[in-house]
Amino acid sequence: MGISRERLVPTNAPLVGFGGTRVYPLGVVTLFVTVGDYPQQVTKDVAFLVINCSSAYNAILGRPILNAWKAITLTYHLMVKFPTEYGVGKLRGNQVATRECYIAMMEMDNHLQAMNIEEQ
Repeated sequence: MGISRERLVPTNAPLVGFGGTRVYPLGVVTLFVTVGDYPQQVTKDVAFLVINCSSAYNAILGRPILNAWKAITLTYHLMVKFPTEYGVGKLRGNQVATRECYIAMMEMDNHLQAMNIEEQ
């Protein structure tokens, strides 16, 4: 993403994975995120914990930002809906692409990074 390490704010709060292992973030970066299609879209600053571990995900949006967007998640449909002043906004996933990404991640060795921070 071309984000320099200088933008990371240090944190010492570990994340606990599904297997109970602890992962220590490299830091926190706040990014301006816009979801939806114009004009049914919302834009917020989102704080992301940056970690260095294998994952099927590039980014995980947690409950605080979904609550800030007043979003409703529809996991079966790979969709998030949220109110805007111009109607209901939608963020759609792609089941075929999702499956391909998951399979590719499972086939890779453990050198995948959740977010690549480049030194500049």
